Parts: sequence; structure tokens; C-alpha cells
Amino acid sequence: MKQLGHGTLGVPKNWEMRVQLTYIEPADTLKVPLALQKTRAKPRANIVVSRVPAMSPTPGAAMNEFYQQTAQAVRGLKRMNQENFRFNDGGEGIALTVSFHAESQVRLVQKHVFRIDDDVLTQLVATVDEPRISELDSTLGDIMKSFKP
Repeated sequence: MKQLGHGTLGVPKNWEMRVQLTYIEPADTLKVPLALQKTRAKPRANIVVSRVPAMSPTPGAAMNEFYQQTAQAVRGLKRMNQENFRFNDGGEGIALTVSFHAESQVRLVQKHVFRIDDDVLTQLVATVDEPRISELDSTLGDIMKSFKP
């Protein structure tokens, strides 16, 4: 598959760069329950990687700022778990798991992982629907651990 996450753009040197990539599992691998086939597709797991200049001194501070802002914007946001996060390259971060209703019958769960390297904040977000929550620590967690700045 062609990698879309590569490329350059000639912009003025004083411009700030923010990068966001979204990786989504293929739709054809999902088993959609009969009740959902006519109304909507089953939510697909995805991982979003965002990199911006670090404005917070630590990953924990960035996580707290994210949660405060998001809790005001997302109704019914539930804080589920917070833990230290170790990447395969030895980098350290912090993870926060939250859940919220995307629709009346669909509750999503997200694991947000924050790390800072060379004044760049990286936020990785894995999203699944609630019945697949275990994938946040297994399959998707392993993918997030593989991130290298």
C-alpha cells in the first residue's frame, strides 16, 4: 500500500507545522451485525497521530490540559484509566482512557497517549467501539508502542 504519510511543502520558515495522520482498519474485515447492516456501518478502529510544538512542560501536563478542554466540549465524557506508557524505543509517556457516546447506541472508547521529544508533543489516539475495548491494550496498544519520533 502506498504510504500517504510522507511529503513536503514549501512554506515560509517562520510558519508553525502541525501534523496529523489517521490510520483506519479496512472496512471489509469487520463483521457487521444484521441489525446494523441497513442503518450504518460498524465503527472502525483507528489510530490518529498528532504532532505539534510542545506548549506543556511534561506529557502529564499536556494530558491534563487535553482532558480539561475535552471534558467541556464532549458531553458525557467518562475518565476511565490513567497509566504510564512505555514505547518500544524506550520513550516514556502517559496514557489516558476515556469513553463517550458517539450516537445513542454507540459508545466509543479512546486511549490517548502523550509523549514529548525535542520540544515536540506527540499525541496518539486509538479509538474503538466499547465491545472492542480490550484491543486498546493489545493490538492497538502494540501499534502505538511502535511509534518512533
